[in-house]
Amino acid sequence: MALEEATGAQDSSSGDGEQEPDTASLIVARVRQSAAAVQRPRRPVEAPAAIERRLEGDVALLARTADLKTAPIRSHRHGAAPAVVAVKRNLRRLLYPLLDLQSETNAANARLADFTLRQLAAQAERLEQLERQLAELAAEREP
Repeated sequence: MALEEATGAQDSSSGDGEQEPDTASLIVARVRQSAAAVQRPRRPVEAPAAIERRLEGDVALLARTADLKTAPIRSHRHGAAPAVVAVKRNLRRLLYPLLDLQSETNAANARLADFTLRQLAAQAERLEQLERQLAELAAEREP
């Protein structure tokens, strides 16, 4: 419609002082017309309950397994198990600074995932409230 108005103004312009629309305004009108005609697909929003399940599942696992220094040392080799476990313990002692840094990084990632999912749950709840209010307003408006 805006394009028709812009092109109509161009067609109806005469030499009596009216200005023709420039190319930029025609492009803007065309973009606006195209944008108005496009139906944007709605991405499904996860329900707050689903987000809470993620917090209890994946994020809780991240938090529980963040500290690499407390991970149990085991060996599945029956005969050599004591020697393998001793080597792994000594290796852990040598790598202690690296394991400490990685454990801190893992814990920070777990906290960040927890915070992000909690924020997402709060936004999902707010979005549901706004959609209900919008539906109520639309119902009041209809005769």
